[in-house]
Amino acid sequence: MAYAALSSLMYTLEQLFKPNQSFVCPCSTQQHLQSLYQNLSALQDFLDDTTMDIETLKVVEKRIRNVVYKAEEEVDSSLRIIIQADCTEMREGACKFFEEELVKVEKIFFLLSLNLPSIFHTKNFKSII
Repeated sequence: MAYAALSSLMYTLEQLFKPNQSFVCPCSTQQHLQSLYQNLSALQDFLDDTTMDIETLKVVEKRIRNVVYKAEEEVDSSLRIIIQADCTEMREGACKFFEEELVKVEKIFFLLSLNLPSIFHTKNFKSII
């Protein structure tokens, strides 16, 4: 389920890379989206290539899944705020809030990576701290 959760969040982020998604604001937001996407991809690669025993894998997958669910909730709720903003000023504030949430989510995934088995650290996980 961790892999499916990662795929779902990655799909959401992919939709934001499309040019018609102008409601997702500044260039810096796009950079955070790209960084988060790369980190999620690294987690998927980790799950694909893992040589952990079944019990360790279950624990790791549960951690990843729980973090991804929380991250997806944060991203989705932030996007709803942007979409529902009815004036430029509110939209700008919502975009700023979305960017702040992306930074928090990036940090959460980085902290998660620190708690994964050492094999993960040989992967290309982008540090954001």
